[in-house]
Amino acid sequence: MQMVSTVFLVSLMALTLVLVIVVVLLLVRSSVLLRQSQTDKLTGLWNRHFLEMYLPKSVSGAERHSQGLAIIMLDLDGFKQLNDTQGHLTGDVALRDISLAITSNLRASDIVVRYGGDEFVIIVSSLAGEAWQAARKVCLVIEKLDGVCGGITASIGVACYPRLKTARELLEAADTAMYQAKAKGGNEVVIWGEEVC
Repeated sequence: MQMVSTVFLVSLMALTLVLVIVVVLLLVRSSVLLRQSQTDKLTGLWNRHFLEMYLPKSVSGAERHSQGLAIIMLDLDGFKQLNDTQGHLTGDVALRDISLAITSNLRASDIVVRYGGDEFVIIVSSLAGEAWQAARKVCLVIEKLDGVCGGITASIGVACYPRLKTARELLEAADTAMYQAKAKGGNEVVIWGEEVC
């Protein structure tokens, strides 16, 4: 009888171990799949799906902690011409190079998202003036790139919380400001409402 109970306990422990391993593997796989669904495959940046989940939480956090928050939206000037004349593979190289240049010139806490095509969104926790400084820095960094990126610049729009209260308002205002920058000829930073943030 004791031999049967020992065999039963060993079998039960082995089965429990197998189940634990399976659960851990499923959790790891789930985490990998979640990260893949939120990441732009070409650039390695966060994607629009991630932004749609993350930005409302960031706005809530900024409200809860009475902190500044800004959205920087940028569109690449001259990128379509590069794609049309040198091909999409060259355009892909340019997008990767520009993504790297943007992320390496911002703080680790700033969130960079490939919004679509040649548009990017940056979420910046900001004090007065920091968002404009970050946007201007990105504009200058892109302008100075050479190689396949030579000649590409950025039209940048900035919108700030708490003046704008929701994620949607911030994105729409940053988009409007970005198109104002583009209308001025590009390679420009425009702050929505012209309020320093």
